Amino acid sequence: MKSNVLIVEDSAEVRSGLQIALEGQGYEVRDAVDGREGITLFREWKPDIVLLDIKMPRMSGIDVCTLIRHESDVPVIMFSGVDEMVDIRLAIQRGASDYVLKDTGFRELLNRVAKHLKLRAAEVMLPTMSHAGANVVSLGVAETGGSASSTAPADAASSVSKFNVQTLHVDAPTPASVESGGVLENLAIVAHSEPESLDEIATVAGRTGYEVAAFSTGQEAVEALAARRPKLVVLGSTLTDMNSMNVVQAISSHPLGEMMAVVLALGRRSPELVRRARYMGVQETIIRPWTDGRLDMAVRSALAATRQARRRLNAA
Repeated sequence: MKSNVLIVEDSAEVRSGLQIALEGQGYEVRDAVDGREGITLFREWKPDIVLLDIKMPRMSGIDVCTLIRHESDVPVIMFSGVDEMVDIRLAIQRGASDYVLKDTGFRELLNRVAKHLKLRAAEVMLPTMSHAGANVVSLGVAETGGSASSTAPADAASSVSKFNVQTLHVDAPTPASVESGGVLENLAIVAHSEPESLDEIATVAGRTGYEVAAFSTGQEAVEALAARRPKLVVLGSTLTDMNSMNVVQAISSHPLGEMMAVVLALGRRSPELVRRARYMGVQETIIRPWTDGRLDMAVRSALAATRQARRRLNAA
């Protein structure tokens, strides 16, 4: 039996491209031109999965996602332009299952649709990491020029524009899960795949007087974030098992993420990565070399930037 896919997107060109790609994979597809029409069609047709744009007239994709999540646990995959990371973060907090960025290919989007439909049909529960009501599920990452493989046939995706997929799913916690007063630990989580750099960063982080937990992979850092509540996180820009932005996403989706100081340590200059990191809540970025106290200054600046937020929380 065919799975039903609902596309909610105001661009006729994007809707057409998505429909071609999805129907090429054997899905039944319907589309809506804005959020209100999308909600109406969702309630009437009851699709198996929804592909939802964020910026739309009449009703935003975030509002549509919120309504869908109140009524159903059907998977919702959001997609957006590269300049809308704040909206993407909010969408995930509102219950989106996944998201893509509109700057690379459809092939991984097809993979995401297939994976979420398979999980839903089989009622498979992925291993989760729970903390204060938040569940974090790492689904991997596929980036432009990266090594992640794609299983979708090339002919269905080759005729349509590309997407970049950041595949980290976070179930948003309820407001009651956020404690007040003394919520963050005097802990610094450090992650870098190069042993020498990991040692250097851990040494600097230790000068704060905090306990330092050092990890060589992003997955270990995400697991630590699920179990602990650090005041400071310092990440290398490239980790062997995932993109550093996946770890940043886990921080931003943490119920106390906005109170955590985050520093991104770059091996080379990358204005695009810096811009994305800023959108996702990273307070400081620094480029090698990290000598002459510059890393120390970045760490202390990030901590100062979050101190006021922590004071507000403690006073609540």
